[in-house]
Amino acid sequence: MEYRKKCNVCGQIFCYTDKDLSNNTKNSVMGAVSAVGNLASIFGGGTIFHTQYLTN
Repeated sequence: MEYRKKCNVCGQIFCYTDKDLSNNTKNSVMGAVSAVGNLASIFGGGTIFHTQYLTN
């Protein structure tokens, strides 16, 4: 299904589909995992942390 939303500020119309919504969710989750991995690397354990979670 295609959705349309009009921006209240600029008036531009944005179109998106259900697939776009699922991709957005996946990207948000991977962004969170990356942020936690970056935080772990600051404390010295990022490589092991990233490898463990991204390979499972």
